[in-house]
Amino acid sequence: MTAILSAAVIFVVFAVGDMISAKTKAIVTMLLIASVVFLAGFWTGVFPTTLFADSTLLSMAGLLVTMLLVHLGTTIRLRDFGAQWRTVIIAAVACIAISAAVFFVGQLLIDRGFALVGAPILSGGVVATLTMQDMAQKANLPELAVFATLVMCAQGFVGYPVASLCLKSEAKRIKGRIDAGALKVDASAGAAQAAAAGRKKLIPALPDKYNTPNAILAKVILVEHPQRHPG
Repeated sequence: MTAILSAAVIFVVFAVGDMISAKTKAIVTMLLIASVVFLAGFWTGVFPTTLFADSTLLSMAGLLVTMLLVHLGTTIRLRDFGAQWRTVIIAAVACIAISAAVFFVGQLLIDRGFALVGAPILSGGVVATLTMQDMAQKANLPELAVFATLVMCAQGFVGYPVASLCLKSEAKRIKGRIDAGALKVDASAGAAQAAAAGRKKLIPALPDKYNTPNAILAKVILVEHPQRHPG
């Protein structure tokens, strides 16, 4: 299958997943739909097993994932960690507990290498999956790379619907409190963020006319490069 056709098939599946996600108000997520379609397609032979390789998207994954991590980092300020310290502690403890339990208990049921690959994926999601796949391929262990994908898909079948329902329930609870007057939205938060954005920075931002998409991508890659090549 040609690269263009392979990429078209992949993004058609993603687009259908987006439509279903929007129709169900994210109760059924795009990733869940895509996982089911791709698994069924590979198992039945409708999709060639080289679909992703043929699309040449895999060669871009390493670059795009690290750029995504840099982008996510820029959306979080250090002061936010202080304001949400309970959430940070709960998330950190949960990640450590899940990884430790899967790694140590998993060794009793499966090979140590498989347990080591699966542990971070259950708490790290797609980014952890891509990271573990990259490490497995560099170690010439393709079976572990495949196992990483299976763990992510298996987790998604249960995790995505549960997470969507929990988030929807929490959103309804907060909206109910706001409507009842029990919870007030802090209108000054937006003003504080705007004021913080206007402060002088250690490295001055480029003027708007020079801060083009190419310049933004260049800055992201320059920040990302030392992380992937520390030497």
